[in-house]
Amino acid sequence: MNRQIEVVAERDLRLEDRAVIAQWIRLLFGDAEDMYEWATPDWRVLVRADGQLVAHAAINQRTVSANGEPARVGGIGGVMAPEEFQGKGHAKAAMLRARDFLWETLNLEFGFLFCSARLVPYYQRLGWQRIDGPVSFAQGGSDVTWQQEAMVLPLTDRLWPGPPVDLNGPPW
Repeated sequence: MNRQIEVVAERDLRLEDRAVIAQWIRLLFGDAEDMYEWATPDWRVLVRADGQLVAHAAINQRTVSANGEPARVGGIGGVMAPEEFQGKGHAKAAMLRARDFLWETLNLEFGFLFCSARLVPYYQRLGWQRIDGPVSFAQGGSDVTWQQEAMVLPLTDRLWPGPPVDLNGPPW
């Protein structure tokens, strides 16, 4: 298998990749995708095996408020590999490339993601840390509090300031 990994600016995403990603979102996230207004990604990590798209992760760059302090984060969302491509390290490769991009290219302090409780151990194995406390984000002119898990990935020596967290915009 020949694996290629690229980070693509949202504006440069090919139409055929956009269509595949939209199909995966419906397949893997279903109605949950319609529960919130999501931010448009700034970048996409695309993993291909032998030329075929097999995994994806989206990246949003933003300054959030954590315990009243600004924190420069790379929000990771839409991490996915359809069932036929799971268990082959493709999603892990996407996450590792996203981490490197956040740190080396964007010079951010933290990665930040939302996930379900069942995925916490997976992300912990990749160095992510579960955070406590409320995380709020903008939805239709008001703020909503996230009810599932949130995790950070330290990219510098700075410690996560702690809760509460305000994403200063919609989730990713």
